[in-house]
Amino acid sequence: MISKIKKEKHREQNKHSDLESEMAKILELKRNFNWRIIRIQYRKLMMQYHPDRVSHLGKEIKDLSKKKTIEILEAYDYFKRKYSK
Repeated sequence: MISKIKKEKHREQNKHSDLESEMAKILELKRNFNWRIIRIQYRKLMMQYHPDRVSHLGKEIKDLSKKKTIEILEAYDYFKRKYSK
């Protein structure tokens, strides 16, 4: 019974680690990042992908920009909740 609990806890930790890796990848973060680096990278990416900055381009680019902005916001929100203890 104990080994089942340990396995489940290990699975949960791996799941969390995978999610964090995915969020870090979205924000283009390298290893050993901290809250300051996350904020800087978030602002940099939002300047690049914000829909208002590409409003003069075609519909496909605007749609891609909206999708990427949502991903960036979700990743930033994930780290914001993690670091705001």
